[in-house]
Amino acid sequence: KQGGGPHKKWLLSDRTKPVDPKEWSTAERICLNGKYGIEIPDSCSCPHLLTLTLVRNSKVHKVPAGFFATAPSLTYLDLSYTGIQELPSDVGALVNLQFLSVNHTPICSLPIELQLLKKLRYLYLGFTGHLRTIPDGTISALSALKVLDMYDSAFSLTYARIDELERLTSLQFLGCSITNRDSLKRILRLPGHSLRSLKIGGIESLKRLHVSPVESLDGFQIAKTRAQQLERLRVEVMESLEEIMMGEINVDPDWQFQSLVELLLL
Repeated sequence: KQGGGPHKKWLLSDRTKPVDPKEWSTAERICLNGKYGIEIPDSCSCPHLLTLTLVRNSKVHKVPAGFFATAPSLTYLDLSYTGIQELPSDVGALVNLQFLSVNHTPICSLPIELQLLKKLRYLYLGFTGHLRTIPDGTISALSALKVLDMYDSAFSLTYARIDELERLTSLQFLGCSITNRDSLKRILRLPGHSLRSLKIGGIESLKRLHVSPVESLDGFQIAKTRAQQLERLRVEVMESLEEIMMGEINVDPDWQFQSLVELLLL
């Protein structure tokens, strides 16, 4: 289906009909969610394109090199639940992009050119079990970020990467995975109130996981406000882990996970 006007503004999903690649060049908004067999055209200029969503198109495995350079006006890009394994380097041409999601994809790495997206506010990298490489400096370069969701990703925040997070003064939502004891302590003390989703796993020699509002020799201190705002917490099996404790009512009866909607102990 297409809209009218001087150029066809909408290109929407219709599973009963094939999509003509020529229609892409005249559209402002393309929504082909769940369109079986769809592919991004190899040679197509999309100067008017503002929105592109291809959610749940498992046959979309790549974005042709040069495609993003033809769509400089793009502000919203959703490739979640596709087969995308990488983004081409010309993603850096999307200087107006504000929203990018590759949730639930087999993406393995992010290109360094992502640093050029100075208007990017929402970056979703969650449930990406193959994502292991994000170039140094990329996170801190995205200074406009309000949402950075890397929950249940193979990419684990290191101590140095938390340095980058601290430079994101506009960040309101953070989801991440932690596999290091020092990094866990630091992420729980991260300034601001952005930590909403946390996955903990793979921390060697950790016997007790004690999360409370006070400091202890074998525990992890978490402030009351942070505990109240945490929405998802996942703790994966660690061979050394013998005990999990959360809370300390004798210290502060109001310290609780009042926003928690998901707790997984795997």
